[in-house]
Amino acid sequence: MENKPIDVPRAKIIKRLFLKAKDGVSLADLTRYANEQGLTTTPRRRPRTFEEKMNGNFNIKENIKPIERQLHKSAVARILSNREYTGMMRNHKDQWIQCSSFEAIIPKDLFEEVQKKLKSRYVSRYSK
Repeated sequence: MENKPIDVPRAKIIKRLFLKAKDGVSLADLTRYANEQGLTTTPRRRPRTFEEKMNGNFNIKENIKPIERQLHKSAVARILSNREYTGMMRNHKDQWIQCSSFEAIIPKDLFEEVQKKLKSRYVSRYSK
């Protein structure tokens, strides 16, 4: 299977996010950095209104343009906990396997270091 092309500018920003997280930079600072670098959410269209649904000839692709938004801390946290950036993907048995359709952006050891940092930083207030 052919590898999907990597979005190089986005991949560079994501790799820098992981390196900064490894160095102990806070999620708020990482979010600020990602937004300054122009990293945005995936473009999405808003849902159609009731009137638009009732209008039979309403063309969603022409009338509702996709919108990219700035990232929030939760989105950066999802990026930092997404194992797919290491070239892994979940199979139908919910196990992580090496993927042959896209390349890894970050090494596995960097991902594991960031996970340890994040886990040590955010301790549940309900744990004893």
